[in-house]
Order: sequence, then structure tokens, then C-alpha cells
Amino acid sequence: MNAYIADTTVLADEALFQRLFALVNEERRQKILRMQRHHDQCLSLAAECLLIRACKDYGIDYNEQQVVYNEHQKPLWAHAPLYFNLSHSHHRALCVADYMPVGCDVEYISGDHSDVAYRYFTPEECEAIAACNTLEAKQHTFFRLWTLKESYMKCTGMGFHLPLNKFGINLQASPLQLLRPTDNHSYSFYEYADDEYKYAACMQHSENHKEPQCDSIKWIHCQLDMEK
Repeated sequence: MNAYIADTTVLADEALFQRLFALVNEERRQKILRMQRHHDQCLSLAAECLLIRACKDYGIDYNEQQVVYNEHQKPLWAHAPLYFNLSHSHHRALCVADYMPVGCDVEYISGDHSDVAYRYFTPEECEAIAACNTLEAKQHTFFRLWTLKESYMKCTGMGFHLPLNKFGINLQASPLQLLRPTDNHSYSFYEYADDEYKYAACMQHSENHKEPQCDSIKWIHCQLDMEK
């Protein structure tokens, strides 16, 4: 699996924004135009540009693809064998791609969200956050759990139709362990972080894949200048 990361602040350059806008498909253009805030437009455009990069790396013609949606509105290619997922937060965009179902999430680290955890996380996950001695540690644990959980929810194809407290993530296990899985598939989890963001990706394995490989992701930092 490849995971592509981009800093979206460069899209403050209007000439670059317009040049990249011309490269994305009509559906994405219309979605961007419906957004009222330029910040949100930049995030949406950046994520799609990362998908273009993923298609190039996997030998797929982006311009020939048709997007369809499952019953929970997860986007898929109608004909290409490549699965993908997009996420963005603050000034980062993320795209993951593979030949098996995938999900991802990126979150900007800020604030104390313990109240959110107690409302939506499992008791074990809440205990992991409560055991942290500092606000910084609580923040990092919360956002590790949030991004991992959302990446799994998106990987299953259910997104937020799958309640956050119906499954758990054991952060102490190596590799990371899914608690109370919601189907018969096995999953691998992957993490990445920088000073301000947490990133997570999840990949579903075929039913006969019993031992997920934990070293099969490549994190790629991309410049949003498509000529580079």
C-alpha cells in the first residue's frame, strides 16, 4: 500500500490552484465549487491530486475512471482494480491506495477531546487515555485512536455507519490489534506522525490471509506541483 501526504498551504498560490483544478475530473470540480471556504476547496483539490499521483504510480489512467459509490457512499472506481481512500485536515491531505480495500485518516493535533472519547470510544480506549499523565500525552493517544478507528471504519466501507464503540484498537499490541472485529476479514494498521498531525491507514486482507504483513506501506511526501 502507498500513502501519499501533501501540505496544502502551497495552494494559496492562485495560479497553482487553477492549474491543478484543471487536472481533476468534473465531479471533483463541481464538489470544489460547491464549497464556500477556499480553505476547504484547497483540501479537496489536494486530496484529488494525490489520487492522480496514486493512479500514475499504479499504472491507471485517472482520466478514464468512473467513480461509483457503495451503499454507505464510499467512492470506488467502477472498473479499475485499485482501491483508494482520501482524507484531509487543517493543512494536510492524505491518499492511500492498494489492490485490497483501504481506509485512512489524518488529524491535526489540538485540544483536549477526552469528553469525545468518553462518549464514543470503548471503555478500554478511554482507560488508555485516562492513564496518560499530561495533556500532550492525552492528545497524542486520543488522535492515535481516532485516526486508527476512522481508517478502519472507512476500510470496511461503512464509515460512520459503524459506531465507534462497536470495536476497539489495542495500542499496546504489536502489531496493533483490532478488538471485537465487525467481520471475518483480517486487517493491518499503519501509523505515521509529524509534529502537528497523526496519520493512520488500514488495509483489509483476503479471507485466507491469516498473517497480515506489517511492513507493506510506503509513506510518500508529495509536492502539489504536478510538474515535479
